[in-house]
Amino acid sequence: MEVLHKHHIVPRHMGGSDYANNIVCLSVEDHAKAHQELFEKYGHIGDKVAHLMLSGKTSEGEAALHELYVEAGRNHKGWKPTPETRAKMSAAQTAQRERKSATSTRAKQSATRRIEGRQFAKLTHAQVLAIYARRDESPSALAEEFNISVPVICNIKSGKRWSHLTGLPNTRKKRGSYEL
Repeated sequence: MEVLHKHHIVPRHMGGSDYANNIVCLSVEDHAKAHQELFEKYGHIGDKVAHLMLSGKTSEGEAALHELYVEAGRNHKGWKPTPETRAKMSAAQTAQRERKSATSTRAKQSATRRIEGRQFAKLTHAQVLAIYARRDESPSALAEEFNISVPVICNIKSGKRWSHLTGLPNTRKKRGSYEL
């Protein structure tokens, strides 16, 4: 059985995409030849590495890979970012800090729920009791006011959810329990 490789017709380093119309299946030998031709035509070191590795010339491929790292400014002794790269890294770190502060705000907002013992609940105990007290009102109006779905309102009213607060018997069936 012949092993086939996926090969980018227009290489990714030249702006080629991963779409099916840019990919062709080649045998290992043809794939190595394709990268050799690309290297000879455009001189991209990545094609040279691919050609050598696919041809079984591993030690030469590793030497070319080292050459690729040096060309990219990353030798084995360390990599020093350019001022442009440093600016991008700084912007990314600032954005990450901003996301963390938003996360801490969400954590503060859910602190009440954790104190009440329902860490992942959208409603506080007081809100559930308010919904139950207003059980004669329209479920859709209550759902809109409390920013939850209509089924949640119906489950509170019927005792399927939050029955420990409303005093209704829990009508929810447990998983795996069947009536005979």
